[in-house]
Amino acid sequence: LAAIKKEFSENGIVFLKDFLNVKDYNNLKKKIIHLDYKREEELMNHSLSSACFDKELIDEVVDFLNALIGGEFRVKAYSLKHRNYQLLLNEKNKTEFIFDFTPSWNNGFGGLICYKDDDGNMLKILSCENSLAIVHPFRMCRYIQYVNHYSGKRKRHFILGEIC
Repeated sequence: LAAIKKEFSENGIVFLKDFLNVKDYNNLKKKIIHLDYKREEELMNHSLSSACFDKELIDEVVDFLNALIGGEFRVKAYSLKHRNYQLLLNEKNKTEFIFDFTPSWNNGFGGLICYKDDDGNMLKILSCENSLAIVHPFRMCRYIQYVNHYSGKRKRHFILGEIC
């Protein structure tokens, strides 16, 4: 944990692959995929599906984040498919985490979570199943890339949390 804290404090990002053991991950993935996703559409801002859920569902993740950073958490699950996106949010300096549940997502499909600063510098969080990315995007705003037609009928599922 000390090495992860050091990495996060120095670079503002930590990417952890194979975060949960396979059994716990598969149980959680099944629950996340079957949440009651609601379509949200505001054409000048976003088009996607999301679901609220009880944070207790991701206790292991929350416990880890509390040990690493502390604070209060707001979480939401997302299900992205062709034509989904979220334009640039003008909220800077919020620490966020992304827990990815998508197997075999080709990053060329879009749907990546990206951060951009005023100078055009970018940070892309690539999709990787059972990974936890923790990001403190200093002076950067988040957006979700447009999911293009190459995704076909595939969906991308992830949890996006904000640490207050």
